[in-house]
Amino acid sequence: MDVLNFTFLKILAPTILALIMVNMGASVRLSHFKDLFVTPKALCLGLTLQILILPLITLLILTFIPINPMLAVGIMILVACPGGPGANALAYVCDGDTALSVALSIMCSFAIGISLPIIVKFSMSHFLNSNSYIDISEAFALSIQVLILMLIPLSLGMVIKKFMPKVATVLEFYAKPVSMGLLVLLIIILLMNLQGSLLTSLFSTAAVVLTLCFSALIISQLVSSNFELPIKQARSIIIGVSFQNAALAFTISLHLSDNPMLAVPAALYTPITLPLSILLIYLFKRQSAAC
Repeated sequence: MDVLNFTFLKILAPTILALIMVNMGASVRLSHFKDLFVTPKALCLGLTLQILILPLITLLILTFIPINPMLAVGIMILVACPGGPGANALAYVCDGDTALSVALSIMCSFAIGISLPIIVKFSMSHFLNSNSYIDISEAFALSIQVLILMLIPLSLGMVIKKFMPKVATVLEFYAKPVSMGLLVLLIIILLMNLQGSLLTSLFSTAAVVLTLCFSALIISQLVSSNFELPIKQARSIIIGVSFQNAALAFTISLHLSDNPMLAVPAALYTPITLPLSILLIYLFKRQSAAC
């Protein structure tokens, strides 16, 4: 990849992610979360599935589906970045519990400060045949980077919501389309520079991602039913576990390596999962109409 293009990606990606997180913080209403912390069963189940179970499922899938090692690491980074604004929006459209979805995203922002460095170091060692171990200083540095990328912009958005509600309204209206448009631009630049290996990457990544999504859907549905969660909470858990924060994964992948292949799974994630998102909207809307 051209050095200038790659530098441009590395600079712009965190800026876009920060804009997304500020917008997410500006849409948060703390009063929505009171009931979740009084009865935290759904929140605890969602976090357990997202932070612990999903990476284990992914590792199992990657054991049976042959894939480029760099793409495998990229997919592990992707599943280490659960939820996010996309999952929140999908939960809203599907008549899920939006407060639960946002709460899961916020809690995951804290949790992945610990889990992400562990998953990254393990994945690089396992798939790239590296003898590296989990270095405490490197893991701590990555944790700090993740917290800066996620929590500072999120907190800023919440402060704006509290003290400058008119500015928050403008942010909610303009920030999302602008940030999404810029993110699409970044993804196009990356994919255009990988034309030669893109087709192979697309098929292998799609096979793993779709297998992972359907596995996550089935497991989260079974867990939600087994623990008798209300239907709206069950929908948010299913969506939160099945869909990842591709923007965060894309940003982290670009910063971890000068090999752009690492960012391909995050770049291809949204186009691959779009049909599944549409199917879920249809099924949940149909279920709501029948109730």
